[in-house]
Amino acid sequence: RIIAWSENTAKIQRDFLSEFSSDLTEAILPKLTILAPPQAPLINNVIPKTYNKEKPIRFIFVGAGFFRKGGREILNSFEKLIKLEKLSLQLILVSRLRLEHYAAHETEDDIHWAKEKMTANQDWIEHYEVIPNHQVLELLKTCDIGLLPTYADTYGLSVLEAQASGLPVISTDIRALPEINNTDVGWMINVPKNDLGEAHYQTPEERAVLSERIQSGLEHIIRAIAQDPTVIAKKGQAALEKIRTEHDPVQYGEALRDIYELAIR
Repeated sequence: RIIAWSENTAKIQRDFLSEFSSDLTEAILPKLTILAPPQAPLINNVIPKTYNKEKPIRFIFVGAGFFRKGGREILNSFEKLIKLEKLSLQLILVSRLRLEHYAAHETEDDIHWAKEKMTANQDWIEHYEVIPNHQVLELLKTCDIGLLPTYADTYGLSVLEAQASGLPVISTDIRALPEINNTDVGWMINVPKNDLGEAHYQTPEERAVLSERIQSGLEHIIRAIAQDPTVIAKKGQAALEKIRTEHDPVQYGEALRDIYELAIR
């Protein structure tokens, strides 16, 4: 079998195979199967919280590729919502601010800008550069909402970890993200993309449109959450149940065992 983690990945492989001969396509396509990655729940249930100035809503972003995953738009949005609109929010960032020449096309100046923003706003930003994964998972449990307003991601494993911690996630709707996030368990930012689910970010003009769409989407969603924070626990519990039903490690193991047993018959 050729195992795809998502229908989106399978669609891309089918599209790629269409460029080859029918004999090759007919030999390979039947081997293609979809098996979503496993993720165990990290908590039992979501406990509703009350939020105020002393207990702000805690948002968390996890990702080394800070700008590619929407870091600029996150910083700009939160600065506006906290300083100008006086919303009670806290932002937790786990990122080593890796410089990438892909999707967001950030520069060293952009990295410097982000570090300055984080240093100047330590009253509402917590930044962890590199911490072990088990500490990241514990940190998730102290937060309320996950963030992945990404330009480009093949899947989005940090979304699963957040959902397994009972956190609803705000994400873009690219690639496989609509398969693991939706408006029942989180929030989606609609962005311009092609028929394979890839966002348009090839030119400076496309990146400017994408950035504006992500930032305005973030601001709109967070304002709505602040007006009715009871939605956090409701969506968080739904996200946790989705993890239990669609990413169960035992079911994943059984499906994988079936594939191997079929191969050796």
